[in-house]
Amino acid sequence: MCYAITAGYGLWKYGRVPSYHTQFAKWGNWLVLAGAIALLLHWSLWPLRIAAVGGTLTNLETIAITYVLPTWNADVLSLREAQRIRVLKSVPPAGRHSAAGRAIYKFADFL
Repeated sequence: MCYAITAGYGLWKYGRVPSYHTQFAKWGNWLVLAGAIALLLHWSLWPLRIAAVGGTLTNLETIAITYVLPTWNADVLSLREAQRIRVLKSVPPAGRHSAAGRAIYKFADFL
């Protein structure tokens, strides 16, 4: 259900499904693997429950990234990187040579 909301929001905003490949999602895949192994070996359901919470948090991060980014981007590793991309894309046409452009680049380097 969470993935459907994430994909739907991306389709609505960008016209395509988000493809961020975040670090949190990569860890979430390992949690799902551990939960599936625990389920198949009849150990405990707790690893699978933890993986479900991790998957929900991953999708919430994806929704937040979609909210922050003005245009579609692939391979955004975290919400922090999405904020940095947003700041860099808001640089005025003069770029680094204008006072506003230098201030934005300094702020982006701070992030």
